[in-house]
Amino acid sequence: MNADIIEKFVPFADSNTDFLQSFPAPGTPDANGWNYGYYNHTADLNGGTLGDISLYEAGDFVQFTDGQSRGAGFGLAASGDPWVNIGTGNAGHPESNPDEIWAIRRYTVGAEDPTEARLNWSLAAQNLNQTGTTMHIFRNGVLVDQGTTSTAAGVQGSYDFTDLAPGDVIDFALTPEGTDGARGDGADGSFFGGALGTAVTFETIGIVADSRTEFSGIQGANDWSHGFYAGFDNAGPDSVLNVGDFIPSGASFQAYLGGEGAGDWDGVSQFWTGSTWDSNTAAAQPWTFVDANGGHPNGTNQGDGSIEHWVTKRWTVPAGETGDLLVEFDLSKSNNAGGTTLFVLHNGEVVGKVSANNSSLQEGFVQIDGAAAGDTIDIALSPLYGTDTADGSDASQFGATIHALNTNAIPEPATSLLVVMASLGLLRRRRR
Repeated sequence: MNADIIEKFVPFADSNTDFLQSFPAPGTPDANGWNYGYYNHTADLNGGTLGDISLYEAGDFVQFTDGQSRGAGFGLAASGDPWVNIGTGNAGHPESNPDEIWAIRRYTVGAEDPTEARLNWSLAAQNLNQTGTTMHIFRNGVLVDQGTTSTAAGVQGSYDFTDLAPGDVIDFALTPEGTDGARGDGADGSFFGGALGTAVTFETIGIVADSRTEFSGIQGANDWSHGFYAGFDNAGPDSVLNVGDFIPSGASFQAYLGGEGAGDWDGVSQFWTGSTWDSNTAAAQPWTFVDANGGHPNGTNQGDGSIEHWVTKRWTVPAGETGDLLVEFDLSKSNNAGGTTLFVLHNGEVVGKVSANNSSLQEGFVQIDGAAAGDTIDIALSPLYGTDTADGSDASQFGATIHALNTNAIPEPATSLLVVMASLGLLRRRRR
């Protein structure tokens, strides 16, 4: 096998996964280093021009105060107008009438954060009916990057910092400026934010499994099996599981019956359609299916005794591929409705996860040390997204590539269990 160097991004701050609804004292970051607020651009004009971003200064940020809640997030109103708000999943909305007000996520650099870091940011439209929004990114009030979009795929970018210092503030400011330069706020719901992090490298000695290219209608082919987790106690987990948690008691992996050469799909002993493992080919629950590029979970929201399914691609470690492994995984959705969480499980224990509620690709990786023959690595798609357990519009694209590692060549900060997400940084410095 030929050696290959893979570089991965290790976040220490992430606007998506760090989100908390809390109300610390003004200027005091929350437990994850963030504050949430707004900037009244119109009130700051003083004869200037609307859209002149040079007017913004770090001291113009106004933090949401206790009581300024909107759902599970923040807003100047609990619903309706004024529309400016910040929510979970990087969601947010600016305001344009009567005043233009920007929604702002602020990260304050901590004493343990590195001086050199990369910022990966993204902006995507939640509502596709108008001309979109613009996100400006400031460091201590100075613009460092920006993007404008009206699409679900959105726009992404990176910026490298070389001299971050404790107390620096990084502001992600969502404005109503659209792709045509207009500044109306109609249908301006957006997903905006980013992650700050550093890099770690791995030396691999070959790909040992690929859930997409090795997908088939034969259970066990290339050591892959396809099915779903079911049997959760209390109709499913109450919240998204964390790294280190085991699949709840009572739940187990159930492989689909049938396969190539076993006749037409009948939903009893044959669940292979010729291209897909499918629990129900009719337009009815259970919606569970898996194909080469993704699948759909099932939730308990359908009535008629519907049960929770986490549709799963399972790789069983063969005798010839034991040792240390690197699992790269990814998740995206073809629409912006609902949301899903993709779990990576090693022998039933969660070792990695990533969530998505739009078409922006969410990527993650996890190092698994000392994998033994017969160990299972599950790539399991659940209907869970924050507090949302429904499965509406939960069709998702997901998969994984598994590499064998030359662990003697892995530099620090690799560890026995390293989990890193582009959208979910589980290995990071935390404030205490």
